[in-house]
Amino acid sequence: MIKGKLLSDYVSIRKLLLPLLIILVVYSPASSFALIAKHTVGKVWYSNDKVYIYINPAYPGGSPKFKYNSTTGNRFYVDILNSKISTNLNAVINLDDVKNLRRAQNNPSTSRVVVQFNKSGIKPKVRFVNGSNPYILVSWNGTSRSSTGKTNNRFKILIDPGHGGVHPGSVGPIKKLIEKDVTLDIAKMLEQLFADNPDVEVRMTRTTDRHLNANLNLDLAQRKNIAREWKPDIFISIHVNGNRDKNLNQTEVYYYDRKSIALARIVRDNLIASLNRNDGEVRRKPFKVIQNNPATYGSVLVESCYISSVRGEKLLSQKNYRRAIAKGLRNSIDAFMSSAAVANN
Repeated sequence: MIKGKLLSDYVSIRKLLLPLLIILVVYSPASSFALIAKHTVGKVWYSNDKVYIYINPAYPGGSPKFKYNSTTGNRFYVDILNSKISTNLNAVINLDDVKNLRRAQNNPSTSRVVVQFNKSGIKPKVRFVNGSNPYILVSWNGTSRSSTGKTNNRFKILIDPGHGGVHPGSVGPIKKLIEKDVTLDIAKMLEQLFADNPDVEVRMTRTTDRHLNANLNLDLAQRKNIAREWKPDIFISIHVNGNRDKNLNQTEVYYYDRKSIALARIVRDNLIASLNRNDGEVRRKPFKVIQNNPATYGSVLVESCYISSVRGEKLLSQKNYRRAIAKGLRNSIDAFMSSAAVANN
């Protein structure tokens, strides 16, 4: 009799709890993303009085619904409905009118991107731009102007092949391989790897074996002037190192200012992975070409290995190894753009 009553009570409790369990499963935050989110808010970056919020639709032809408004403290937000974020973003920009960019999940079904301006009175316009890489464009008439007067939404990369012309750089110990030739070859490979990417615009400080000035200090200053005139999003100076110690053959990535740290670390990680190396160094050093460089999100000087070592020169003389360096740099830039598009400074 007791057994029968316990069984009856169990069945009754189960009937009561089952609807509650269904409600918990259906309306839990994790499942609500699966049921509600139709879009993913990905890359966010600022360039020339414009903020680009890239949207990855979860179904063909899907256009996101969004709303926007201003709040106190010079803040402007865009809410993207039925969406989730790829990762949190809180980036200090402090360039032109923009102080800060933030991306976060406002509620289980809405992503929010916040633009904090350096001054009041800015009234942005917002519109959706469809295409192979759709994005929400936030634009305004501000203080930033490109040198040509032309602006677009492409991520601007300035590649600097180290040395050139009368500035040979380091020389290998056996084959007498010259740094200026190696860096130019790698730079051209890197440029070619972006040739089919419509979201990226690439320029180089030199495309042939030439110097920008016979005076080395003025040559370096001219490379930085190119960045100042073009206003790239990132600046990458390609080198291969030299040292009296012929056993040195490590990978080193140098930065100068704080905003470049994230880029330097991403370049180091992707480069050593592409070269199948165990480790690499990220160091701060005031190289003239990256010191106070005006690139928006960061500038780095990359020493992929040491041409002055026998092992390093042998590797650099191989086309496949140079190609691996270029691919490592390409992967670095892709990772930098897709992880946050602007560094977490």
